[in-house]
Amino acid sequence: MTAESAIALPAIALVMLALTAVVGAVALQIRCVDAAQAGARALARGEAPAEALAAVHELAPRSAVAEHTTRDGRVRFSVTADVPLPGPWHRLRIPVKHTAVAVDEAAPP
Repeated sequence: MTAESAIALPAIALVMLALTAVVGAVALQIRCVDAAQAGARALARGEAPAEALAAVHELAPRSAVAEHTTRDGRVRFSVTADVPLPGPWHRLRIPVKHTAVAVDEAAPP
């Protein structure tokens, strides 16, 4: 029984680290979604890009990068962040990204 436990415990620890990484990635993905949607809404309403970026940085993770474009009457706002893996793999990162699109209300019909 001891040999089985000696093999099972490290495997369980690795599974727990993997689950921690997945939960962290999902949490940051949700923050990127919220930030991109807030930025797209702000630009679509006609707010200044600096105000939209301020709204994005309020919601996005610290390491996030935000980009926006306006074309064909649509506003696209992308937010990208890197999720560090837990434990000894903290230098490895999982990229998460979300792009939100909104109709530009200030654009001519």
